[in-house]
Amino acid sequence: MEFNKSRIYTAVNADELKVGSKVYVADSLADLQKEVSNACKQRIHTIVKILPPDNNPRFKASNVESVIFYWHFVYLIEEPYSLKWTDLKIGDIIRSKDGRKTRMVTGVDIDNSNLHIVTDMYISDEELAEKWEKV
Repeated sequence: MEFNKSRIYTAVNADELKVGSKVYVADSLADLQKEVSNACKQRIHTIVKILPPDNNPRFKASNVESVIFYWHFVYLIEEPYSLKWTDLKIGDIIRSKDGRKTRMVTGVDIDNSNLHIVTDMYISDEELAEKWEKV
């Protein structure tokens, strides 16, 4: 994989990265370059939290075994998928990203500006993108 500087995130630009992003991680720029050049799928992490600016390191990431580590540098591979209301139709099943809730889409309201999806309640576009996935 070619090393692209625009995909590097540090404490300075950490707030631009989205939780759920797939990344390579390291504690030095040299180690990050090695991770990217090796491009090993088993070394991919998922960002689970971005800590406030007064923390160093700022990136909390989980590896494929769900072990959580803290890192200084990350290299973006893929941004998280965000479900959009236009991706759904009546009868589709959605599940919360934490796996605790499952709901069936019972309505799609195209006239409402922010509350398009109906289950046993309306789900806002922001909540749908951040907290739900299609099953």
